[in-house]
Amino acid sequence: MAITSYAVEKSTEQRGHRGIQFHLAGGTILSEPTPYGLMPVSSGEELLRRYAPEIVGDACVTQLKQMDSTDMHFEDYKKVAESIVGGVRNGHKSHIVVQGTDTMPYGAAFLSLRLPFKDYHVGIVGSMYPIGEGSDALCNLRAAFAAAEQGWPGTYVIMNNGEVLRASRAVKTRANKVFRGEIVPEVHSFQSLHYPVLARLSDGSVEYTRRGKSAQKRFLKRKERDDFLRTSL
Repeated sequence: MAITSYAVEKSTEQRGHRGIQFHLAGGTILSEPTPYGLMPVSSGEELLRRYAPEIVGDACVTQLKQMDSTDMHFEDYKKVAESIVGGVRNGHKSHIVVQGTDTMPYGAAFLSLRLPFKDYHVGIVGSMYPIGEGSDALCNLRAAFAAAEQGWPGTYVIMNNGEVLRASRAVKTRANKVFRGEIVPEVHSFQSLHYPVLARLSDGSVEYTRRGKSAQKRFLKRKERDDFLRTSL
């Protein structure tokens, strides 16, 4: 069934932690070091509740995949979209997709263009290091949760130690850097092409950047206009 064929009915019911639902698809963020490299040893939900219990709380958590993002294809992103649509039908207004970073820009563009609604929040989050002490995963998850609580309509990518980017403008431009003679993952690996960074994590909440606030106002005005035209036709 095509994603655009879904008819989403708004629900006033809020299930889970303030109406937030997690959709887990794997990636480095939900992997653990093994003798064979990073691998999904434990379930994603188990890792989130072990390292970030204050973020997950009693939110609804859906385990979709536990895979490297380079193995994700159109059908996998279609399942992610279907899971989000199902969550909307069940009353969840904010959604956090947890996945790997290599194909994140493709998935972000797909979700921002193909989901049949714009009144709900979708945040796509990953990390360059596996979740745990000292990882960028916790900072990114905190920013994703804070943005989900605020419920900004639209689709966003949360990377770079808590930066919020417009999903359709987020591109991974760097994977590694040289640090003390060794090649290590680059935490600030994403850029927002020809568009400002919208917000950054600050003291537990996400705050607009100066240019990001103006860009978000323009985005919401266009959304209001599109909604008016769609309901008037």
